[in-house]
Amino acid sequence: MGEISKITDKETLLIFTYSPAGLGHLRVTEALFNGIPKNTYPILLGSQDKRITYIHRVMSVHDITRRLFEWLQIGRAEEITTPMYRFYLRTHTGMLTRQINTIIDQSFTNPQTILIVATHFGLAHQAAQLKEQLKKNRRLNVKIMVQVTDDSPQHIWYVPGADLTLVPSNRTRDQLIAYGKSANLAETNIQINPYPLSPHLNGVLPLNDQLSRFNQLDAKANAPIHLVFPISGAAVGAALAGMRPILMHPRMDFMYYAMDQIANQAANWYYMSGGQVNVPLTIWAIINRGGEQAAQHSQALQAMFMHIPGLKVVMPSTPYDAKGLLVASVKDDNPVVYIDDRWLYNHVGEVPEELYSVPIGKGIVRRKGKDVIN
Repeated sequence: MGEISKITDKETLLIFTYSPAGLGHLRVTEALFNGIPKNTYPILLGSQDKRITYIHRVMSVHDITRRLFEWLQIGRAEEITTPMYRFYLRTHTGMLTRQINTIIDQSFTNPQTILIVATHFGLAHQAAQLKEQLKKNRRLNVKIMVQVTDDSPQHIWYVPGADLTLVPSNRTRDQLIAYGKSANLAETNIQINPYPLSPHLNGVLPLNDQLSRFNQLDAKANAPIHLVFPISGAAVGAALAGMRPILMHPRMDFMYYAMDQIANQAANWYYMSGGQVNVPLTIWAIINRGGEQAAQHSQALQAMFMHIPGLKVVMPSTPYDAKGLLVASVKDDNPVVYIDDRWLYNHVGEVPEELYSVPIGKGIVRRKGKDVIN
């Protein structure tokens, strides 16, 4: 890596590759991105390969599939699955090739060196596979740095062709090096580096704030702990003021944190005011089953919200209903929880361009028949 003296050099193109499928990759990428020197203009390149995202989704959609994939990643099974997965990744580089070539072609400068930082092993293998191709076809100096985002020495993190791989512990480093030798893979430089933390966490707290934090951890100090939920409360306030806000919860699991604003405030104002005050608020919640989401990120909570007086709950199942129920929710004069499941996002159907609404609370006949089961 000594050939790259300064990443701030205008002839150096810095590209961060990441996968949106996992929070760990995003957290580490953000920390690296925010920690680079000033006057550096990196590019964030998110994976557009739906196959990788689909693999993560299948892995986490059910406890059985999760355990199956975990078993395939350890012990003797790993000796079979890792070469297969590595071969697959390195023979399916078309999407990443087009993305990187587009970045180079549209660059304002004429880069001589490209530094690719990968926080996902899939993109790391694909980038390493493209390394020689970019050197030959583009006459560029290409360097690959891999940041391992979990302290588990999965063999897939061994990336032949990478110039530097950073791991969080001696254990992971030693096991990856041992695997590379036993598998007769090209040697790569693996070094220990703790997980990168966002520089935003390095600020120095004033002394009074430090003492306050310590007191909050002391059960005997009886110090108050202030909790703030600004977004949901602001949405309720905006609705009370006459607006029709749409409050989005990309992971509906975290609506637990906003239950006071949703269940105690939004749902009750109409009744507490004797029908004089409306809360025209649409709460758009998304169910995130799959996609490497843990149990706290993949729950379907519609049944719970249906039992809260003052809330209406809708869940579209077709593209037509998705638009129509969202419009109806926004038009409703009191709070509606609009829930969609991201597994339905690939469904295709006719959706009129004009504005229309699907009545809330009214049934629809999808198919006529004389029996319960046709």
